[in-house]
Amino acid sequence: MTYKEQMDMEYSRGREEGIIIFIEDKLEDNVPADIIEQKLCKKFGLTEEKAKAYIDQVSGA
Repeated sequence: MTYKEQMDMEYSRGREEGIIIFIEDKLEDNVPADIIEQKLCKKFGLTEEKAKAYIDQVSGA
């Protein structure tokens, strides 16, 4: 594995952790899932489908 590949992998892992923490925080504050989805799309550039998948994963739905 090259240095660049390793750095890309670490970036992706950190980004995913940030997304999960973001969702957990919003859920703790009782923010509706549709608002969280919109924010994920805007702030992280996710598609609606990917945002929904993350929300489902974190919420256990």
